[in-house]
Amino acid sequence: AAGYALEGDVHRQAKQLAAAEKAYRDGLKVEPASGATAVRLHNVLLAEGKKAEADALARSWVADHPKDLAFRNYLGEQALRTGDHKAAAAQYQAIVDQQPDSALARNNLAWTLGKLGDPKALGYAERAFKVAPESASVLDTLGVLLVAKGDTAKGLEHIAKAVQLAPDRHEIRLNYAKALLK
Repeated sequence: AAGYALEGDVHRQAKQLAAAEKAYRDGLKVEPASGATAVRLHNVLLAEGKKAEADALARSWVADHPKDLAFRNYLGEQALRTGDHKAAAAQYQAIVDQQPDSALARNNLAWTLGKLGDPKALGYAERAFKVAPESASVLDTLGVLLVAKGDTAKGLEHIAKAVQLAPDRHEIRLNYAKALLK
């Protein structure tokens, strides 16, 4: 299966999408539980403009492999790229349900719920902070949500610490500048 995945990657890099799709499908025939190959196939289907087929693959994969959290995380990221925060939140919620102590999953869920204006976002961010108080991403998300809630001083404190921990992450610096403006 790994050989088919590599073949698909070469075709994908060469923008030979149909050949990449075939290689990934062949890989899944050899190893039907390969989540990494399923991610690649889903991605190439989207690149080919086969959204309905990609969506069907995603639904089928999640139904058949409910504990494949890497695939769910991929789907959450894809949903965020397209601005579908509701779909992203559903994927991240499923991950949190299976891994309640995952700071990353809680942080992603908090950020996504924050984009949706869901008041539960802050609670998820606070729980992520308890698990990973030195994570720049977690500090940034918590800070942004606190600023949005009106607790600007406390939010600025968290975002400032995030900037110290990850000075090269421009999105965090931008969030800090926006918080300072408030």
